[in-house]
Amino acid sequence: MVGTETEYDMEDKELLSQIIAGDYSILENLPVGIGIYKVGPENLSLLYNNKEYYRVHYGSKDYWDSYDKEDAISRIIPEDRHVIYELWEEHIDETDYSLDVHYRCRTESGSVCWIRLIAHYVCQVGDDKLYYGVHLDFNKEIADENLANLYTERIEAHEKVLEQNYAAAQELLEHISGTAIASTRSDITHDVVELIGGESPLLPPQTQLGYEEMLDVISRIMPRRQDVENMDKIIGRQALLQAFAAGEKTRTFEYFFRPHGESVKLAHCTVNIMNRPGTDDVISFGTVTDVSNTMLINSVISQVLIRQYEFIAMIDAISNVLTFIQDRGDTSFFDEGKQCQSYDAWLDYCSDSWILPEEREHMLDLLSLMQVMVALKNDNQYDVLVKVNDGGEVYTKLLTFFYIDRECRLIGLTGQDYTKIQRETEENERKMRLALTAAKQASVAKSSFLSRMSHEIRTPLNAIIGMNELASQAIDEKTKLLDYINKMGISARYLLSLINDILDMSRIESGKLVLKNEPFVFKDFVAGINTIIQNQAQTKHLQYEYSVDDFVMQSICIGDKMKLQQCLINILGNAVKFTDSGFIRLDIECLTHTDQAMTIRCTMTDSGVGIPDEKKNRIFDPFEQVDNSNTSAHGGTGLGLAITKNLIEMMGGTIRLESTLGKGSSFIIVVPFKLADEKDVRTASLNKVTQSPLSAVSVAKINFWGKRFLLVEDNQINVEIAKSLLERKHALVEIAENGQRAVEKFTQSKPGTYQLILMDVRMPVMDGLAASKLIRSSGHPDAQKIPIIAMTANAFDDDVEKSRAAGMNAHLSKPIEPETMFGVVAHAIGLA
Repeated sequence: MVGTETEYDMEDKELLSQIIAGDYSILENLPVGIGIYKVGPENLSLLYNNKEYYRVHYGSKDYWDSYDKEDAISRIIPEDRHVIYELWEEHIDETDYSLDVHYRCRTESGSVCWIRLIAHYVCQVGDDKLYYGVHLDFNKEIADENLANLYTERIEAHEKVLEQNYAAAQELLEHISGTAIASTRSDITHDVVELIGGESPLLPPQTQLGYEEMLDVISRIMPRRQDVENMDKIIGRQALLQAFAAGEKTRTFEYFFRPHGESVKLAHCTVNIMNRPGTDDVISFGTVTDVSNTMLINSVISQVLIRQYEFIAMIDAISNVLTFIQDRGDTSFFDEGKQCQSYDAWLDYCSDSWILPEEREHMLDLLSLMQVMVALKNDNQYDVLVKVNDGGEVYTKLLTFFYIDRECRLIGLTGQDYTKIQRETEENERKMRLALTAAKQASVAKSSFLSRMSHEIRTPLNAIIGMNELASQAIDEKTKLLDYINKMGISARYLLSLINDILDMSRIESGKLVLKNEPFVFKDFVAGINTIIQNQAQTKHLQYEYSVDDFVMQSICIGDKMKLQQCLINILGNAVKFTDSGFIRLDIECLTHTDQAMTIRCTMTDSGVGIPDEKKNRIFDPFEQVDNSNTSAHGGTGLGLAITKNLIEMMGGTIRLESTLGKGSSFIIVVPFKLADEKDVRTASLNKVTQSPLSAVSVAKINFWGKRFLLVEDNQINVEIAKSLLERKHALVEIAENGQRAVEKFTQSKPGTYQLILMDVRMPVMDGLAASKLIRSSGHPDAQKIPIIAMTANAFDDDVEKSRAAGMNAHLSKPIEPETMFGVVAHAIGLA
């Protein structure tokens, strides 16, 4: 490209001087892009361009000067170059030709711009011609032209679609005119009905009707006022014009109508709205179809809520027409009556064929259409129970009437077999009476239990309080003092057993009691039972006997040893309690066994008072006793057998009673167990040591001389008791009043300061579980090895598991038994 005078070669410079007389200032200041072109048979070059040329082409001088001046066409987008070539080649011999063309160039920013070039012939120079060109920015004109073309295309497409839609609507109207109830084409703009057709037109035969007149004629056969109002709002003339102006093309409307002499029907009307091609007239195509069957069935089904029915029918109370809509299909009742065309005829048929003779007159009055309408005047539903004879069997049928539509006098009717429902109702009432009786009995039993517990709990409390008073007055009389203290201990232990029974039953009923699944040695299990029961039997001078199968005696079982012991001791303890003379016997035998499991039967027999027959069925119920009175000589909570039954069933076993009044009773327990492998045997041996660490003789020899214990307890009385007991065995005892203080004392102590920590669980500031976890994770040299023993009133199995999870080694339940505490402590610090 060239841009100034000095850049042209001498030949071109002379040529330009001839054209513009050497004065460039005029061209440089023109407000349009100017270019001078030399066009030959094989060349097209730009000899000159002014400054405006660069602006029109959206680029700088440097950008456009980078193009080859001998190839002026190269700056044009390739797709448009042929236009320039072809035009100049076509008119190269014409001296009066002016070129007017637009083309695209790539701007300096990379976008595309449109340029209009108007070039005029100037002169001939040898084989070449010189042209004077004006370049104009043509972007806006191109954009306007494109928009106009697009609008024109859309108008043409819309007109084409309009013609297609109109033709399709007319074709559809002609197609359905013989099957729809009615079909119309109307000019809504001019209020003219143009075409009327249909299988059974709703309109009179005259064809000269206005659109509004047509709707008025149809409204006369519409029984519901609401439908008339809705028709004007939805498909009235003004409504359609407004809808079309808002862009709507289709409107639908449903209404009831009653053709002359016929039953009411439900119609579905569809109106399509469009312009007539070539005009602004708004045209509507309307079709009306009968949807009575589908819509009325849905209406009836929604009314009866899919109840169990033998049939569903509809009665038109104005025309007396009966229509059967659906039936269950598995009953003969009323089948033939479905052929009747009127409700009265159907009622006569039923009266003659089905209704019991003695009830016919009364039923005809109750079921007359007039009585049905009277009954439904103020109520939504009218029910009539009818006894019918079907194949020699008498059934009760429930006929239910209800309005589908009050204005149209459309009544729904369902038939339902009420015989089963009636029997189920009677059975449910019987069960409810039994449940009410049982609830009353349970309430009485609980009331009796609470009354009895008040007596049972107050009795040992009275003994404790009374003996405490007597002991305080007998300080100097050692024999009496020891007797009073001993009796306080007996009363306290009895009170504890009452509380344990109540808590056990509560946990069973709430589902919170969980059985252990640990190995235990069966002969140790039996020995524990024998030690307790033998002592009780000797106290009452009763003979205690036991017999255990050798295989069972040598077995190591997996289960909850303590809970099974509790069950057997409950029953054997009752046997001792209710036997004044004679014997108590325990027999355990193996019923079946494999290498992995066995099933045992435990039979506990006594020669006691026996149990009356009327009590046998309730003996395992909570709060029940053979003698529920407060004057019973035996006492107790009445929960022992209920707890036992629940525990045995939780183990997968059974329990039953055999008893003769005055001769004694037998309780038979059958329970399965898994048998232990070698690993379980080692665990069982360990459990034996930890559960019974020391004998009574060994406990007496325990001495904690030189041992320092940290006692963590917030209750001062409990502190005094535990501290005194431990000091009796020569231990050194330090006190921490809560868990946080215990952690501080331990972590700040030198290694070896404490040999044991006795930790209460529930305390203010920090509880024992949190304190144990912090001690174990403290990093103190003794943190992992110092024994921590829970000493708490939280006595349940899950409490024990929580203690272990927190890092505690053992668990002592309050109230503390001194011998038990000494044994556990001695075992924990390696003295046993």
